[in-house]
Amino acid sequence: MKERLMLYGHGNEGAFNHYTFDKTKKTQNVLRQIFKDFLNIEWPLGKEVENEKGEFEYVEINIEKNKDFHEIIGGNKFLGNPRVDVFYGDKRMFVVVHCSLDKRKEIHEIIKKKFIMPKPKNFTDGRVKISEGVKNEK
Repeated sequence: MKERLMLYGHGNEGAFNHYTFDKTKKTQNVLRQIFKDFLNIEWPLGKEVENEKGEFEYVEINIEKNKDFHEIIGGNKFLGNPRVDVFYGDKRMFVVVHCSLDKRKEIHEIIKKKFIMPKPKNFTDGRVKISEGVKNEK
């Protein structure tokens, strides 16, 4: 069975959708392909940096090392161009997709197929078993 990646949360705030994923190379590769296929946006895997000799060389970006960092992928959302914002945390990344509602719906359907959400755990707060919604009489 093919490994499914984790999606921890998602929402729609009118003009954009937001998602919370594990910050892994596998997740980046899946999202990169989705953004390329549906938004025509290329998520760069590396960048040109100048070495000690003054020469430029291509260096791969390791997103797992990014922390407290904001990356903008794509065009200007104010001009109507699709854009993706990625906010990197310690172990997860928060992804915001700015594009038309139709495109966001398509992307959301693909994400639902490629990612799974964790099942809620059974918790007890002393009065209510939250997973079942049953009151415990005292």
